[in-house]
Amino acid sequence: MDDSSKGFLKSIEAYYREGRFTDLTITCRGRDYYCHKLVVCTQSKFFEAACTHGFTESVTSKVDLSTEEPYLINLMLEDLYTQGPLIDSAGRNEPDILSEVMASLHPPSTQISLYALGDRLIIAGLCKYAARLFKDWIESADLRITDMASWIPLLYDSLREHGRTLRNLVIERLLAPNLECENAPSSEPLSKLMGDIEQFREDIFVALWRNIGPYLDSPDIDYTDWWM
Repeated sequence: MDDSSKGFLKSIEAYYREGRFTDLTITCRGRDYYCHKLVVCTQSKFFEAACTHGFTESVTSKVDLSTEEPYLINLMLEDLYTQGPLIDSAGRNEPDILSEVMASLHPPSTQISLYALGDRLIIAGLCKYAARLFKDWIESADLRITDMASWIPLLYDSLREHGRTLRNLVIERLLAPNLECENAPSSEPLSKLMGDIEQFREDIFVALWRNIGPYLDSPDIDYTDWWM
């Protein structure tokens, strides 16, 4: 990408921060976010449809997202302007602004909620970014089963059908041999989750079968003594 293109992308971000030349307003619980269709609609199928398919939003250039949390809308726009495909393609080497913001918020609930927002608004780049942050956190954090039990319900409730990427990371960590388990009753939170969340229970069983299935199918195992 030539220097003029890079300069244009930087200008777009600057215009967003200064509120200049905006042509789309996102409203959320009494707050207005002024942005550019060029940036938002090219990275979100939801916004593209809202602004081009004859809906009211295509006339008013206003999209109401009052069912969402304002802080998530802010993080979404930060991603679209600084970390999304449009900006990534410029090859920027500037600091990861969104990572700094995310680090100041409570993990992993923020990453899960941001991924869910990206899923609802069909923003693939946002889902990918939230998943990377979640992966970095879950692999480096000093976790215990009781810690994970406090936010696993949010993961399965907010990502019912499309959260397999994050769910797989959770299951892998739960089955990791180095996961720290407290003394009894450390298994109680996990047992309760398996009883309350059907998809979580299924994910656990599928992962366990994948781990032990090849071993059970081995021709070197003699099952005769199992029934004696």
